[in-house]
Amino acid sequence: MKLSALAVNETTTLELINPNTEAPLGIFVEVHTPDSAKWKQLDKKYKDHTKKTSILIGKKGEKNEYQVDPSEAESREKVLIAAVIEITGIEDDDFNGKAQADIQKLLKDVSYRWMLEQIGEHCSERSNYFSLLSSD
Repeated sequence: MKLSALAVNETTTLELINPNTEAPLGIFVEVHTPDSAKWKQLDKKYKDHTKKTSILIGKKGEKNEYQVDPSEAESREKVLIAAVIEITGIEDDDFNGKAQADIQKLLKDVSYRWMLEQIGEHCSERSNYFSLLSSD
């Protein structure tokens, strides 16, 4: 097997599904994967790696310290939105699925939060975007 066959994909595409019926909607989202160079770049841009809160877990005096970034969920959302390359299948004159401003406006709107949740779930599971290219 060639080494290149073991590399994860830089991008992935998912089809959004109706949250109630689980029927495919014909809306496709192309997004950078968490293992891609672009995702790493966005992660550095939106996460403040200097802000950490320490939490002590266990009995007093034990060294069970866990560091948490209080703004982690907010920065993950920013990375996720910025990682979206294109959304196709939405037929609306006021929406350009290739324009980052339109993508951000759509995914930040609480009415469409379910879309962002599906994108996040898809990107959180490496098997959704990892496939062996060949078996030589």
